[in-house]
Amino acid sequence: MVLEKIIQLILKEKGEDNKIDPSTITLDTVLTDDLKLDSIDSVNIIIAAEDEYGISISDEELRDVRTIGDLVKVIESKLSKKNK
Repeated sequence: MVLEKIIQLILKEKGEDNKIDPSTITLDTVLTDDLKLDSIDSVNIIIAAEDEYGISISDEELRDVRTIGDLVKVIESKLSKKNK
């Protein structure tokens, strides 16, 4: 579920110029290398995810995020703590 929402947020962020095939995005997809996201794209996606899920992700938590799977893990961890 989180993976699908992140894919939607990425596609929305990339907008009209989007040349990303959503079927190629997996948990192993590297945000910068595979999707060619720059730092502004990445920040916008993180903010959109925070808004979508009502969470806050610190810079420290994002330090080791390289792949879609890394981002999904951070979000799922936050949601797990939020729902306790």
